[in-house]
Amino acid sequence: PNTVFACMVIIAAVTLGAEALITLLEHKLLKWRPPNRSEAQAI
Repeated sequence: PNTVFACMVIIAAVTLGAEALITLLEHKLLKWRPPNRSEAQAI
C-alpha cells in the first residue's frame, strides 16, 4: 500500500509540474499575438 501512495504522490507532482510548464510556455508563445476583442473585455 505504501508504494501505491508514493506513486500517486509522484504522479500528482509530475502532473502539476507539467501543467505549470505548459502554462508558462503558453503565455510566452501567445504574448506576441494581439488580444482579441472578446479576450480584452474578459480581462
